[in-house]
Amino acid sequence: MTTSENGYSFNNAGFVFGADYRITPQLIAGMAFGYTQSNTNFDTSASGQSLNGNLLQGNLYATYFPTDAFYLNGDCHNWRRRQHFSTAYRHTQHAR
Repeated sequence: MTTSENGYSFNNAGFVFGADYRITPQLIAGMAFGYTQSNTNFDTSASGQSLNGNLLQGNLYATYFPTDAFYLNGDCHNWRRRQHFSTAYRHTQHAR
Protein backbone atom coordinates (compact mmCIF):
# COMPACT_ATOMS: atom_id res chain seq x y z
CA MET A 1 0.00 0.00 0.00
CA THR A 2 1.24 3.48 -0.82
CA THR A 3 -0.01 6.91 0.23
CA SER A 4 -2.03 7.15 -2.99
CA GLU A 5 -3.74 3.73 -2.67
CA ASN A 6 -6.45 2.59 -0.32
CA GLY A 7 -5.97 -0.72 1.46
CA TYR A 8 -7.86 -3.17 3.60
CA SER A 9 -7.36 -6.11 5.92
CA PHE A 10 -9.66 -9.13 6.08
CA ASN A 11 -9.94 -11.94 8.63
CA ASN A 12 -12.31 -14.89 8.36
CA ALA A 13 -12.63 -17.84 10.75
CA GLY A 14 -15.20 -20.52 11.36
CA PHE A 15 -16.06 -24.17 11.76
CA VAL A 16 -18.58 -26.79 10.65
CA PHE A 17 -19.40 -30.06 12.35
CA GLY A 18 -22.06 -32.68 11.76
CA ALA A 19 -23.04 -36.34 11.87
CA ASP A 20 -24.78 -38.88 9.62
CA TYR A 21 -26.82 -41.91 10.63
CA ARG A 22 -27.95 -44.83 8.46
CA ILE A 23 -31.59 -45.32 9.46
CA THR A 24 -32.25 -48.15 6.97
CA PRO A 25 -30.06 -49.65 4.26
CA GLN A 26 -31.67 -47.16 1.81
CA LEU A 27 -32.00 -44.05 4.02
CA ILE A 28 -29.25 -41.90 5.53
CA ALA A 29 -30.01 -38.73 7.50
CA GLY A 30 -27.83 -36.20 9.26
CA MET A 31 -27.39 -32.76 10.68
CA ALA A 32 -24.67 -30.11 10.64
CA PHE A 33 -23.97 -26.83 12.38
CA GLY A 34 -21.61 -24.06 11.32
CA TYR A 35 -20.37 -20.68 12.53
CA THR A 36 -18.33 -18.06 10.65
CA GLN A 37 -16.97 -14.70 11.81
CA SER A 38 -15.50 -12.13 9.43
CA ASN A 39 -13.84 -8.75 9.99
CA THR A 40 -12.84 -6.28 7.30
CA ASN A 41 -11.10 -2.96 7.94
CA PHE A 42 -10.74 -0.41 5.16
CA ASP A 43 -7.90 2.08 5.25
CA THR A 44 -9.13 5.08 3.29
CA SER A 45 -7.78 8.58 3.25
CA ALA A 46 -11.13 10.13 4.25
CA SER A 47 -12.29 7.80 7.00
CA GLY A 48 -11.70 4.47 8.65
CA GLN A 49 -14.45 1.99 7.83
CA SER A 50 -15.08 -1.56 9.00
CA LEU A 51 -17.49 -4.39 8.25
CA ASN A 52 -17.98 -7.20 10.75
CA GLY A 53 -20.25 -10.22 10.39
CA ASN A 54 -21.32 -13.38 12.19
CA LEU A 55 -23.12 -16.28 10.51
CA LEU A 56 -24.80 -19.22 12.26
CA GLN A 57 -26.10 -22.06 10.10
CA GLY A 58 -27.95 -25.29 10.86
CA ASN A 59 -28.69 -28.05 8.32
CA LEU A 60 -30.79 -31.21 8.27
CA TYR A 61 -30.30 -33.51 5.29
CA ALA A 62 -31.21 -36.96 4.04
CA THR A 63 -30.52 -39.27 1.11
CA TYR A 64 -32.87 -42.04 0.03
CA PHE A 65 -31.75 -44.54 -2.62
CA PRO A 66 -34.29 -47.29 -3.36
CA THR A 67 -32.15 -48.70 -6.21
CA ASP A 68 -28.52 -48.48 -7.28
CA ALA A 69 -29.53 -46.26 -10.23
CA PHE A 70 -31.86 -43.78 -8.48
CA TYR A 71 -31.62 -41.61 -5.36
CA LEU A 72 -33.27 -38.57 -3.80
CA ASN A 73 -31.46 -35.91 -1.77
CA GLY A 74 -33.17 -33.41 0.49
CA ASP A 75 -31.99 -30.73 2.85
CA CYS A 76 -33.39 -28.05 5.07
CA HIS A 77 -31.22 -25.26 6.37
CA ASN A 78 -31.62 -22.18 8.46
CA TRP A 79 -29.14 -19.38 8.96
CA ARG A 80 -28.89 -16.17 10.87
CA ARG A 81 -26.54 -13.40 9.83
CA ARG A 82 -25.62 -10.30 11.77
CA GLN A 83 -23.53 -7.57 10.15
CA HIS A 84 -22.21 -4.30 11.47
CA PHE A 85 -20.80 -1.50 9.34
CA SER A 86 -19.09 1.45 10.97
CA THR A 87 -17.39 4.59 9.79
CA ALA A 88 -15.07 6.64 11.95
CA TYR A 89 -14.62 10.09 10.46
CA ARG A 90 -11.23 11.69 10.85
CA HIS A 91 -11.19 15.42 11.09
CA THR A 92 -7.90 17.14 10.53
CA GLN A 93 -7.57 20.72 11.65
CA HIS A 94 -5.09 22.79 9.69
CA ALA A 95 -3.22 25.70 11.24
CA ARG A 96 -3.80 29.05 9.59
